[in-house]
Amino acid sequence: MPVTKHSYVNVYGVDITEKIKAQEEVEQTNQDLIQAEKMSSLGVVISGIAHEIRNPLQVVMAMSESIAEDDDLERMRDDAKDIIDASKRMAKIVSDLSSHARDARTLGTSTVYLNEVTDKSLDLSRHTRNLNKVKIVKQYDGKPVTIGSTSELTQIITNFINNGVDAMGAVGTITLATGVDNGTCYISVTDTGTGMDEETQKKIFDPFFTTKDAGKGTGLGLHIVNKIVTKHKAELKLESTLGKGSTFTVVFPKKP
Repeated sequence: MPVTKHSYVNVYGVDITEKIKAQEEVEQTNQDLIQAEKMSSLGVVISGIAHEIRNPLQVVMAMSESIAEDDDLERMRDDAKDIIDASKRMAKIVSDLSSHARDARTLGTSTVYLNEVTDKSLDLSRHTRNLNKVKIVKQYDGKPVTIGSTSELTQIITNFINNGVDAMGAVGTITLATGVDNGTCYISVTDTGTGMDEETQKKIFDPFFTTKDAGKGTGLGLHIVNKIVTKHKAELKLESTLGKGSTFTVVFPKKP
C-alpha cells in the first residue's frame, strides 16, 4: 500500500479581548484626568479674569459718575482718559481669552511658532498670577517653528510659568527661552524659585503628586504636560537645584 504523508499546521489563538478592553480603560482614564485638569485650570482662569476685569470696571464706573457730576472740563477730560485706558485693558483681557478659546477649538496639528505661543502663554499667566514683582526675561533665538497643537503647547508653557511663579512666591525672575539646535527646536522656562531635591524630581510627573499646600494644586498639571509632550513625540527635560530654581525644557523633533 502506498504511504501517504500528511502535513500539519498548528494554529494557536489568543483571546486579546481583555487586553484591548484594559487599554481602552487606561486611555479613558487618561482622558478623564486631562478633562479634570482642564476644568480645574478653567476655574482658576475664570477667577483670575473676573478679578482682572473687576478692577478696570470699577475705574470706568467711578470716572463715569465723576464726569456726570463734574462741571470742570479739564477734570472731565482726565476722567475720560482713565475710562479709555481701563476699557483698553478689559478689551485686551477679552482678546487674550478669545484667542485661547479659538486655539482650543482648532482640531489636529498645524504650524506653531514657538515665540508667539510663548508670548500668548505669558499673557494668559498674567490673568491667573500676580507678576508685578516678577521679572520676565525673554531669550528668543531666531524664529523656531514646529508642528503641533497650539492649544496644547500653550497649556504646557502656561503650566511651567505658573508653577515657576508659585515656586518663587511671585517674587523673582522667569526666563523664557526658545531656539533651534541641530535641526530640533526647543522652549524652556526657568524660575528662581525653591528648586527641587532629587526625590521630588523623580515624582514630579506622577499623577496627583504636588508640592503645593492642600487645596492649591491638583497634582495633575505636570502629569498632563508629560502626556502632551509624549503625544508630540518631543522630549521633556528637567534641571533643578534645591534653593536656586528649576528649568523645564521641551525639545521638539526635527520637522519631517
